[in-house]
Amino acid sequence: MACEGPGVQIPQRPLVQWRDGYWVYIDGPKQLVDEASVGKWMVEHSLERIKSYFSDISAHVENGRIAGAKYSHKEEKERDAFSDWPPILMVYADDHDKDLVKLIMASVGIRSPTWKYDAQTAQDWRPGGELYELQKSWERKNIPWYERMFRR
Repeated sequence: MACEGPGVQIPQRPLVQWRDGYWVYIDGPKQLVDEASVGKWMVEHSLERIKSYFSDISAHVENGRIAGAKYSHKEEKERDAFSDWPPILMVYADDHDKDLVKLIMASVGIRSPTWKYDAQTAQDWRPGGELYELQKSWERKNIPWYERMFRR
């Protein structure tokens, strides 16, 4: 765990933006201080509104006030087990700065986000977890048996 204070330097990361089949990401120069308490503020809305929020939040990621964010772009619905769920924006923080990040989110119009620790997300993706089971159920219904045989 890193510490902040006089004379303590926390290394800065470069700004990085990318996308994959499900998400659009931005990570900035800020590093989270308490790795054990990393989590995210989550908000669901229309894709148009989520993109607008992401644009607003990105400015705060670029200036180092927020560590990073991502949103579900919903462009590959045939590969997305959660395609019927609304688009979601996730804004990352830790216990050290999650209240400040929530205030920043409110300043750009994001109301009532839900907090979730990454440890809970990891548990949800393990066998028996909510997200894991939803993904597997979707795969059984949507991926031919001969393709599932070769997935690991």
